[in-house]
Amino acid sequence: MKKNYLIIVDDSKDFSILLEHCFLERKDVMVHTFNNSGDALQFILHSKVIDKQNAILITDIMMPDLSGLDLAKKIKTYDPNFKVCFLSNCRNENTIDQAFEIGACDYILKERTKDEIINNYNRKNISIKNYEKSKNL
Repeated sequence: MKKNYLIIVDDSKDFSILLEHCFLERKDVMVHTFNNSGDALQFILHSKVIDKQNAILITDIMMPDLSGLDLAKKIKTYDPNFKVCFLSNCRNENTIDQAFEIGACDYILKERTKDEIINNYNRKNISIKNYEKSKNL
């Protein structure tokens, strides 16, 4: 069975743990959580553990050391095909636009239910549906 790698970055430890638990039952997903973007960046750039073709980064936007947007820019410079999704409370239209300009696969508001977040991950045929929804909220 092919492993998929989910890298979660959020400065809220509680939220990271909650999201990680959403995927614990999945045998095809290996989850790595980080509470700061610097550690996540080093892991992604230097890890021999993950298959980057089958990896997806889910990151918050607002973090103290390096914003999720800056993290995504650095990763996309390293590998333009690396899948990046944002999971944030930020509804700022300019920020959402920036996320998609960087190459985000998806932008999900944290207020969405656990099932919606999992379904978005499972789809992997990323669309702008959530972006359009968030613009209308």
